[in-house]
Amino acid sequence: MIKLNPQPQKEIEKYIYTWHYKGLRKIAGEHKVIGEKLYHEAGKGKEAQYIHPIVAAMVNSHGKYLLQLRSSKITNPLKYDFSTAGHVNYENSSLEEAIQEESGEELGTYLKNPVLFNEKPFIIKANLKHRIFIFHAKGTQGKINPGVEVKRVEWLTEKQIHEINSKPYSKAEVKELMNEGYSKEKIAEFEQKGRLTSGLQFYFEKIAGMKF
Repeated sequence: MIKLNPQPQKEIEKYIYTWHYKGLRKIAGEHKVIGEKLYHEAGKGKEAQYIHPIVAAMVNSHGKYLLQLRSSKITNPLKYDFSTAGHVNYENSSLEEAIQEESGEELGTYLKNPVLFNEKPFIIKANLKHRIFIFHAKGTQGKINPGVEVKRVEWLTEKQIHEINSKPYSKAEVKELMNEGYSKEKIAEFEQKGRLTSGLQFYFEKIAGMKF
């Protein structure tokens, strides 16, 4: 794990941390594990009170955004997402450490001087317990080498992002998704919602000022 100088993160102290590992979500409060639930049960029933803090970073340089295309083997398959993003581990000492840990796993390198956009997290959907903290960065510290959850990364302009969001899956992508067990109906549903994840679409609409 990357060693960073912990910085005060007042907002995240208000939330309950969660940690996902091998299908389990360990629920913790004040850095102490107080329960454990299956991943799909987290956030339901009595656990609905637990908030899932997420960190995400957008790398933007020379008018282009660095986006990752998610693997077909994970949630939101073959959809475009932030440069890097993930759940905060309750062992992370700061949001900065959390986003750098995600960057190391997904991009194979760390972000160059990531800056927290807003200390108060964003709520993407009212019915979800996710709270997202967004960072901005101008680049990465080293060469990008995508991890297993990332199919590839692309530098895209706003115009290209608009075009991609309404672009259907290619024949090769449809075949890849069907090999992962998705039906044609489910693939059509993915396309109808757009090729950007809901979090990324939120970012471009609410922060970058783009309209889809």
